[in-house]
Amino acid sequence: MKSRQLAKELLFKGEFIYYQELKKLYSSGEWETVLKEILIEFGRQKYQPSAYVSILIQENLTAELLRYCQDNILTITEYYPYLMKDYLKEVNDLFIQYIMASADEATDRKKYRKVCALIKTYKKACGTIHSHQLITELRERHKRRPAFLEELERIR
Repeated sequence: MKSRQLAKELLFKGEFIYYQELKKLYSSGEWETVLKEILIEFGRQKYQPSAYVSILIQENLTAELLRYCQDNILTITEYYPYLMKDYLKEVNDLFIQYIMASADEATDRKKYRKVCALIKTYKKACGTIHSHQLITELRERHKRRPAFLEELERIR
C-alpha cells in the first residue's frame, strides 16, 4: 500500500518514470479505476505536467490528448502525430488557428520565420494542399507586410 501511495505522489510531482511502476502494482481490473482517478487528479491541476501528456499518449487516450491540445494550442506542433489517425480535421483546424494567431502577432522578420517554420510543420502534418491554401490566405491577409511575403515565398 505504501509503495502505491509513494508512486502516486511522485507521479503527481511530474515523475513519469513512476507511472509504469504504479501500473505494475495493480491488477488489470483495478487499473482502469486507478487510471481514471489519476486523470481526474491531473485535470484538477491548473497546469498539467508532462507526465499527464505522457500518460495520455501511453494509454492511447487520443480524445483527452486532443482536448489538452485545444486548451494548450501551441502543443499541437508536438503531439499531432498521435492525433492524426482519429482527428485529422481537428488537427488541421488547430494548426490553422495557431498559425493565424502567430502570423497576426508577428511584427518582424524573425517572427515571420517562426511562423514559416510552423507552416512547414503543418505541411508535414496535413499535406501540401492544405499548406498552400493557408499560405494563399496568409498572403492575402498580410499583403502589406513585404518581409512576411518574402518569407512565405521561401517555403517549399
